[in-house]
Amino acid sequence: MLFEWFTQNSQEYEERRRQPFIPSSFTLKELRVAVPKKAFKRSTVKGVYYVLRDVVLFTFFLWLASRIDTTVAALSGDHERIAKVLRWSMWLTYWYFQGLVGAGIWILGKR
Repeated sequence: MLFEWFTQNSQEYEERRRQPFIPSSFTLKELRVAVPKKAFKRSTVKGVYYVLRDVVLFTFFLWLASRIDTTVAALSGDHERIAKVLRWSMWLTYWYFQGLVGAGIWILGKR
């Protein structure tokens, strides 16, 4: 098979899979003590800043996406292949970054 190597597990994975699972020995209290106290302080100003930043970025990326087709037409001219590559690369870039910002907004409801 041509792509058989792509679906096989690596040797390292197979070795780790044979070993029994041993949970971590530290407790939740030890973990909480290891994290600095300032990480547990709530800040309304910082929280509002992050929400506004995500909304502004979401809107900005949406605005950029609405101009992808005109930008591709201006940059590629009559070259069909260049236009296709540009369009796909711009849309993939948009989807990636908009997904990051969207995840930031989505996680707000998970508290």
